[in-house]
Amino acid sequence: MNPQQRSMSEITITKNYFPKNKDNYDFYSSGEFVEILKTNAMTKDGLDVIAKYFDLVEAWNAIEREEDFNIKDYYELLLMVKKSKQDKIWMSFYEGLHRHAALMMCLLCSKFDLVTNEVNYGSLTEDYFKKKLSIKDFKMPGIAPIDRLNDIFIDETTKAPMLTTLVSVKAFVPKSRLNEIKVGDLDSLLQASRTYSENISVSKRSSADKSLTIFLADTLDTIDKLNKMKERNDIKHRPVLDQTFARQKDNISLRCHNEDMKAHGYDDHKCYQYSDKLNGKKWDKYTMDALNPAVRDEFLKTLSSKNIDGDKVRPPFGLHLQNYTEDYPAETKQNKKLKYLDAPHMNAFLLIPPIATILNAKLQNKPLRNMVNDDKNAKLISYMCRYQFRTKAVTTNKVHPVLMYYKANAEFKTTFFINNLSGNDRCVPVTIFLVSMYNACMLFQDDKTTNLLIPTLQRFDMIGKLSDESFIETMSENL
Repeated sequence: MNPQQRSMSEITITKNYFPKNKDNYDFYSSGEFVEILKTNAMTKDGLDVIAKYFDLVEAWNAIEREEDFNIKDYYELLLMVKKSKQDKIWMSFYEGLHRHAALMMCLLCSKFDLVTNEVNYGSLTEDYFKKKLSIKDFKMPGIAPIDRLNDIFIDETTKAPMLTTLVSVKAFVPKSRLNEIKVGDLDSLLQASRTYSENISVSKRSSADKSLTIFLADTLDTIDKLNKMKERNDIKHRPVLDQTFARQKDNISLRCHNEDMKAHGYDDHKCYQYSDKLNGKKWDKYTMDALNPAVRDEFLKTLSSKNIDGDKVRPPFGLHLQNYTEDYPAETKQNKKLKYLDAPHMNAFLLIPPIATILNAKLQNKPLRNMVNDDKNAKLISYMCRYQFRTKAVTTNKVHPVLMYYKANAEFKTTFFINNLSGNDRCVPVTIFLVSMYNACMLFQDDKTTNLLIPTLQRFDMIGKLSDESFIETMSENL
């Protein structure tokens, strides 16, 4: 099983993939074997039990040892067992070998030799982490690794559950010896072992990597807790907003768009008069680094306002019918083309940047850290907030021709809807859909303490065969 075959010698201890003794099957099923597995070998009494089990009491007592347990005693007995002819325990790993090796090297306080694979007791020192491994920002702990082990097992001043807690082990024990197994049976057994190992690896990777829906749920849950959640049920908690933005036309031809942009010096803010909250340094920073709590909190200050009672409030807001009716007139008296911002807009301005960033990272197969200062992602976020989410009178999911200004090589047709977007651009319909669902929950839930979109996204993870790609494709097509 050692991959470094060239480093082996005559004294190298090896184990076959199959047991040599047919009696092993009954032996491993016995209570005696189970009890020896439970023995704590990092104690003086435990070592005595192991020495007796392997019929090495006489040899073990002949070694000069301190009266109290010492870490080196574990190493000495282990070496004695492996060298003796009494070690009849057969064990071959096809899964978990790396974990077993790491634990053994830890208990022996041995460094990892990449050339020889040798395990040498006490060879691990503080300098090894600093010089050999070149761990960035490593600070000398001021205590040798061997002394740390003593703290765990002898003085018990340091807690290390990974080394001291009993764990369950799953084992497969062949009933036949190697010379009794046919070639065809051997091939099928090895194939089954490999498949089983692969399934375990996939399961570990899946459990370690958050799925898209879990990541979205966790992000929404964090944002959901940015204010006093119970206050969302209070109708007086509604914000009073007085800023306006220009309502976008439902159908804008590419020719009219180009003419209007040219007339305003290709400044889309002057041309289309989107909300001032979506223009400025704090907004730009938020679109560039939407998952950074410090950047988010700075932008959140621009969304804060006073409520009906005059108290300062900030999103995410619980929504009520009055948010859409009596609080704000549909149009201002000064300009019929202008419309007031409302609480759903405030929620969207807070939610769209992180949601879009997560979706874009998944679609582009990028780690989230690479989305920081991603100009393309930032522009797409600005497009959604300025032109796509509740900015029009009727057909809210029509694509605005200004998309070509925000995204290079973007295709546009007057009849285009956002669910016609494909590839990485599917981020747009999925983001708009999720934010619309979030606001719908905030409006129609009797108890607005926790937005029900969050547990809904969490439950998507229970569907075993629902991949991130399937989720995005389904959401983008059915908006």
